[in-house]
Amino acid sequence: EKFKPSEAREIIKTVLKEKLVPKQQAPPSDLNPTSKDMRT
Repeated sequence: EKFKPSEAREIIKTVLKEKLVPKQQAPPSDLNPTSKDMRT
């Protein structure tokens, strides 16, 4: 099935937001285990 452009935009927005969020405001690493490695 095709990936909807709107869905892709939402995912990109979420990923960008996560990258811009400072460590203190970051969600718990158990929600996104890879983010911990990327942030350190």
